[in-house]
Amino acid sequence: MKYVLVIYEGAAQGPCDDLEGATPLELARNIHATALKARGQAGLLRWPERDAVTRTEQALAWLLGVAPEEARALRRGPLEAAGTAMDRSRWTYAYRGNFITTDGPEIRDNRVHGLSRDETAWLTQAVQEATQEEPVLFEVLGPGRVAVMFDRLDGVIDDGAFPRLGELEEPETAARSSARSRVMAAAQSALARQSINDVRVDLGENPANCLWLWGGGPPVRLGRPFLGAPLRACMITNSPLARGLATLCGMSTEPLGDPWAEAAKPELITAEEIAARIAAHELTVIYVEAPNEGGTFDAPVDCVKSLDRLDIHVLARVVEAVERAGPVRLMVTALPAEGEFLGQTPVLLWGAGISGDEAARWDETHCGEGALGVTPAQRCLSRLIGE
Repeated sequence: MKYVLVIYEGAAQGPCDDLEGATPLELARNIHATALKARGQAGLLRWPERDAVTRTEQALAWLLGVAPEEARALRRGPLEAAGTAMDRSRWTYAYRGNFITTDGPEIRDNRVHGLSRDETAWLTQAVQEATQEEPVLFEVLGPGRVAVMFDRLDGVIDDGAFPRLGELEEPETAARSSARSRVMAAAQSALARQSINDVRVDLGENPANCLWLWGGGPPVRLGRPFLGAPLRACMITNSPLARGLATLCGMSTEPLGDPWAEAAKPELITAEEIAARIAAHELTVIYVEAPNEGGTFDAPVDCVKSLDRLDIHVLARVVEAVERAGPVRLMVTALPAEGEFLGQTPVLLWGAGISGDEAARWDETHCGEGALGVTPAQRCLSRLIGE
């Protein structure tokens, strides 16, 4: 038996006023998810009440069967650094770095839109040159984001808050004694001199005038993921976070491609390639990162359109792959955005040994009527495998 888990980042949401009280999943057509639901079972994943605000890395680790105490200790910076080619012996603390736009005390853009990977590399080189006195290394993760790794820290150790839109407050004491704040200050000075930003302003685009460091932590090691089962596993993703966690779990990794490219038909991993990964592994995970920072979308209406885009361009390929792969169980679920808490999120299960139920759709409302019932998020993998 082969097992496939598809995870949509940020797709699970509560009722929205802009959608007249509906959720994006309730309004999305989700043609392929609905077809799976017609032949499968729906249910809900229950998230621990004591973790009222769940970080994305923690939630993903729970779905992969990482021990709860290990999942709670995870931080984005060291996870994403673990997924790079950088020798792990060269750093003792890592952050995620976002090129952001600030206007006085306000964060206007928490990951600069429209910044290419090449532009990110040029800006990163400028920051590297400006921070030569600091024991820090940089590795580009993708457009607008980098892994920032220190081989040692002194003074205040500041793990860095998520760059939320709105007011920006950096404590005076931390600014004087935190290695994080010193690097951010040097980066801001260097970025102010970059012609790329001058051109962006001339074009009416947000400049990358600050490098925000957040999600910091030391290197981590994981025990036995997958609830202790010795599964041969693969991660297909567009997310540096999922790639890093997969690396620590001993999974092979494959690029998903960019589902948010402006092309009508984005260049993504093909159904044939997904089928090959399924054939070569016992567990295949497809993790789709949302288009904006923290698992967010531009607006609720855009989220509805994005979910249909994922259904057409990603889930359709997965369905085609599993239908040619022999006995397979496929689970599809959704996570809330970074820092948002939903007590329960929708899940569906289709495939070998699974019959249909009465739930009409895969969304936050109808999944509560499904035969899967309510499963603790930490037991998601167990439900997929059937144990």
